Amino acid sequence: MNVRIRSLLEPIGLPVAFITSGDVSDAYIIFNYWSTPLQNADNVMMSKNITVQVDLFTKGNFINYADQIHQHMTGDGFMFITENHGFDEDLNKFRKTLRYSITKNEE
Repeated sequence: MNVRIRSLLEPIGLPVAFITSGDVSDAYIIFNYWSTPLQNADNVMMSKNITVQVDLFTKGNFINYADQIHQHMTGDGFMFITENHGFDEDLNKFRKTLRYSITKNEE
């Protein structure tokens, strides 16, 4: 999943990191994901829901980047869940958080 998400976000043109970043760029993306079992059969997981959180940090207007993230994620089959935004005073940057989910059947 890490490679899949990274391949969706990197074309946006900002540095992309998984879980954390020491990046000091004016704008960058950090993502994280986790899964929840949905169906089990004979004690074997048959499908799971994967939730992805994408955090966008910028010094200025984040709308264009957020729109691109949304297009890339939903274009690859992820369902939009929620979003939030604010200003991180410690980083002196705007933060836009977007969450998506997808169901994956286990082989």
